[in-house]
Amino acid sequence: LIASYPFNGNSNDESGNANNGTVIGGVNLTTDRFGNSGRAYSFDGVTGNIATNNGLSITNSVSVSAWFKFNSFPAQNTFIVTQDFPTPGPWGILVKDNYLSWYVATETPFYWSGNVTHNPVFELNKWYHVVGLRTG
Repeated sequence: LIASYPFNGNSNDESGNANNGTVIGGVNLTTDRFGNSGRAYSFDGVTGNIATNNGLSITNSVSVSAWFKFNSFPAQNTFIVTQDFPTPGPWGILVKDNYLSWYVATETPFYWSGNVTHNPVFELNKWYHVVGLRTG
């Protein structure tokens, strides 16, 4: 385990590895899927993100898990979780045109793994759990 972010009123990593997050831009604590106040984050869809103090430069295998919901549908691609352009390349889970996508950039130009869902599936104000896996 490299990092764990239960969002207990902050963006600290509770794995013991000190990969704490820094809230940037339009991000606010909100209520989680169980109704607990201050246990989730709301992003403005423009400038809001949570960046780690060391970039979590994961270059081999990785599995990521996240819960999310939309209060309104995004007008642009929305990254649920991503790694910012390290070598050998980024990976991430995003919603693009209301489809869930997993991508791994293995070369330039980027290779998109494609849509995971075949039909637009997201409803407003409903929680979704996603998991992505990249091996070697």
